[in-house]
Amino acid sequence: MDLIKNTIKSRLFYSISLFSGILIFVFLLSICTILFEGFMQKESQSAYQQLGYISQQLEFYLISTDNYSNTILVDPDIQDAVQKYHTSSERFTGIDQVHMKQRIGQIIQSIPHIHSVSIYSPDYELIASTAVYLHQNTQIEQLSTNAPVWYMGYQYSNKDKGLEIPVLSLLRPFYHKDSGALLGYVDIPIPESVIANIYEDRTSAFNRIYMIDKHGIVQSSNGYRLTGELYPHYRYLSDIYAAHKIIDRMILFSTPFPELDWYLVNEYNLYHFFQPVFIIFLISILIGIACIFLSLLISKRLSQTITSPLYHLISHIQKVKEGVWEPVPQSSDDSDIHILFSEFNSMITAQDQLKNHLIQASFDLLQQQVNPHFLYNTLDNICSLAELNEKETLTELVMNLSIFYRKSLSHGKFHISVKDELEITRSYLQIMQIRYYNKFDFRIDCPAALSPCKCLKLLLQPIVENSVYHGIKELDHKGLIQISVTETDNKENLLFAVLDNGAGISREIQNQLWETDSPHFGIKNIHKRIQLYYGTEYGLTIDSAAGEGCRVLIKIKKQEAD
Repeated sequence: MDLIKNTIKSRLFYSISLFSGILIFVFLLSICTILFEGFMQKESQSAYQQLGYISQQLEFYLISTDNYSNTILVDPDIQDAVQKYHTSSERFTGIDQVHMKQRIGQIIQSIPHIHSVSIYSPDYELIASTAVYLHQNTQIEQLSTNAPVWYMGYQYSNKDKGLEIPVLSLLRPFYHKDSGALLGYVDIPIPESVIANIYEDRTSAFNRIYMIDKHGIVQSSNGYRLTGELYPHYRYLSDIYAAHKIIDRMILFSTPFPELDWYLVNEYNLYHFFQPVFIIFLISILIGIACIFLSLLISKRLSQTITSPLYHLISHIQKVKEGVWEPVPQSSDDSDIHILFSEFNSMITAQDQLKNHLIQASFDLLQQQVNPHFLYNTLDNICSLAELNEKETLTELVMNLSIFYRKSLSHGKFHISVKDELEITRSYLQIMQIRYYNKFDFRIDCPAALSPCKCLKLLLQPIVENSVYHGIKELDHKGLIQISVTETDNKENLLFAVLDNGAGISREIQNQLWETDSPHFGIKNIHKRIQLYYGTEYGLTIDSAAGEGCRVLIKIKKQEAD
């Protein structure tokens, strides 16, 4: 997992994704903030407009009621009737009372929001009233002042005698128009239902409108709360012209109504109020998710576009490590990638030339080691056989020597066929059999299908030379050298095995074989040549112990013949 996270592709993908994600998040957050503020401004304005409309209508009722009260008070007929009652109540008859009711009715007949008009004496005795069913008003004495006053009280419905309804009443003193003497009081109530009708069509199942007095008592509502009930959220109301609060899954919009020292409250269900903005937010989130998903796809595509040539180069480098020293195909149109590939190919060409020089040098060193001793000893054998007149053996020796040098030189090539490598080895062993007469036998096994495959030359000669000189030469019995060529199960590699029943190699000497200053040049030379040409996963391994023979295994990459 750490390796995946540390790749250029993953870091580039994460960086682009993170940047685009943050950019999308900030953008959506800004958009949502703007939309939310716009929504709040619009909805708040709408809520306050409703309260403003109600305030204007209620104010109209109050002003018109006050105006009609003045009209009633200055009317000559009413002035005379009340003056007559004030002078002598005995002279004030029922006919006078009926005339007063008729005159008051004529004045207020076009005002539907007025419940009735009642006129009281300075002693708070009822002089006349237009109410259908009279209701005893016990508040006048406590509320009577020298100035008009609005108060909440109760009256009987004009349609139902037994139904008591809340009313908003105007109580004001009644003075003689000439002398200024107090003649009594006039009381004009407005039914609460008339006030509630102002905002009836502006309420729903999700919002309610109330009128709350300064003590927190509900004075008017759309029916959800009773008049006279204490409003539970009164403490959150504000004297500010327009204010809102979010409490108990509701949002309250309130504005003061100074004429009555009341508050007008518009109460919304919080979820329903924010439902449109929730929908907008949900759509924004879905759009954001879609944008993030799209940015991930673009990031992945972009990172692949940038890193694909690099991974292609890395893949080719792996092939080079395996021994395939070929230039990387240049399939990119990007100038920077083209320069990178060109420089890499130049390096591969230079390294391939250097590798070939090193391999050639190793061959030269190996041949310099093999040729003097082997050639001198073989020539001595030829002289001896000539003196002994062993023509057949001499002929065989010369032919094998010819085959050995002709195949090993191979016109300067680095690699030859497996068949030629085995012929070189066979020629060398046959020469050694003549030199060490009846000292050992050998056997070479190779499937016909593997004979045409290519391999580096002189892989086996140094091995069998060690088997002869260090393993079999000192034996008291006849030795045996077995050489076999096989392929791995995946058919991608060749295995050369050299097995002898000689004296074996101790662990100490085996360790010395790989040291820098080791005198066993041939073994180490083969191993380095194999790794240099085929890659580090190939090479030579030794399995041996003192007195138990030796098994050398060479592993190379399988290469078909050209």
